[in-house]
Amino acid sequence: MALCGALAGLAGALQVVGVYHRLLPAISSNYGYTALLVTMLASFRPNLIPPICFFFAVLNVGSIQLPLQLKLDSSLSGVIQGVLVLSVFLVHGLEERWQLLRRKH
Repeated sequence: MALCGALAGLAGALQVVGVYHRLLPAISSNYGYTALLVTMLASFRPNLIPPICFFFAVLNVGSIQLPLQLKLDSSLSGVIQGVLVLSVFLVHGLEERWQLLRRKH
């Protein structure tokens, strides 16, 4: 965890120094929360991380075009991400409950 934190700090420092050339209040664009959603969806399966990250990246980049092309709010991508995470947790919970009920009978 310390190594990951150090790498995240280094990435943030490089973004400040190399891209923006100044410190901005909302520089991270909530990447930390997105990373938490990705890890929760992957649930200890590293092979799922690249496709989940790609899907979230497509949503984030595509959300810029939503107001321009479809006259929708750009926050719709966050709603889709949240619904996806909640749906996966719901299905996972129902599967565990079904397995528990099958063991009892």
